[in-house]
Amino acid sequence: MKSIKLTEQIVELRIMLQSICDGFSTENFNKKTTLTMRTKVLFVLSKNPQCPPSVLIETLGIAKSNLALLCKSMCEEGVIIADKGSNDKRNIYYSLTAKGERELNEFYVGMSSEVDVALNEREMKMMEKKFDEIIDFLNKKYKSN
Repeated sequence: MKSIKLTEQIVELRIMLQSICDGFSTENFNKKTTLTMRTKVLFVLSKNPQCPPSVLIETLGIAKSNLALLCKSMCEEGVIIADKGSNDKRNIYYSLTAKGERELNEFYVGMSSEVDVALNEREMKMMEKKFDEIIDFLNKKYKSN
């Protein structure tokens, strides 16, 4: 039962981060800064070129059928491409296109504007440092399993 406090903090952080990604408040709801599944796919692909669907499914917690529909529409829009594996044509790998990179960068610019308004320079540096520590810890703890 020692982990109750940490569990509460994780839930609170998750809720607050979702709020941040939705434009910091419901009054300021801004579609350009809403962290949609589409934006999450673009982000994962930016970090994992030639990404198999299994990585997207595991990373994003999305159902295979929903991912297939989303990726199909994103391919049709030209923001991602689907490549067949060179060794096994049954394998598919997704990658960002230049259009997808631009869309993701537009999201980053929108989020940066929101962050710039909400935090001063000192707070921003402090948050970056803390987030780096959290991300490093979680990567070491959960990526190695």
